[in-house]
Amino acid sequence: MKKLKIEVPSTSRLEAFSDGILAFVATLMVASLDIPKFLSNGFGEFTDYLGDLMPRLGIFAFSFFTICVIWVNHHHFFHQLKKINWQILWLNNLMLFFITLIPFITATVAEKPMSAIPLLIYGLTMSLVSAFFWAMVHQAFLKTNLLDEDYDLKSRKREVNKGMIATISYLAAGLLSLISPVIGLILVVLIPFYFFVPTIVAAD
Repeated sequence: MKKLKIEVPSTSRLEAFSDGILAFVATLMVASLDIPKFLSNGFGEFTDYLGDLMPRLGIFAFSFFTICVIWVNHHHFFHQLKKINWQILWLNNLMLFFITLIPFITATVAEKPMSAIPLLIYGLTMSLVSAFFWAMVHQAFLKTNLLDEDYDLKSRKREVNKGMIATISYLAAGLLSLISPVIGLILVVLIPFYFFVPTIVAAD
């Protein structure tokens, strides 16, 4: 009698689910902006509204950029895998959970961008997002043979170290905001640019 075999979902199904979550998160951020009532109050009030909105709009635009950076690196990572396991599946789900908090923490920072506590929450949340992504890369590149091709150990370790750098950097940004919100905010802005273009892993 054959045993029941539970199949792990394919990488394409996991990517499709992740893409849907990321698209939903990006939409939520835009939907949270207040709709102006300039049609009834005149164009002058609308321009005043835009002036008041610009700081918040800048923070929301930056968070959208951050989500795009996450998506690009997420796509690049799974493009290198030939298969996934249950550990990768659940680490990805946990990462997506914390990504869904980005609209909430972004709105909090937008209300008080120079306040330490919102920046601390933002840094801790992004640190957890990075930590679960780091764990996925570590699982695929060092602990198991999930890669589509053979890659040299030095390149695989470099990919894993990038996840560690992101995790520590966001944690440091959050904690430093308790001392200086300006420093915390600058670090939060700079970190995603380090991951703007994914590293190409060299094959053996």
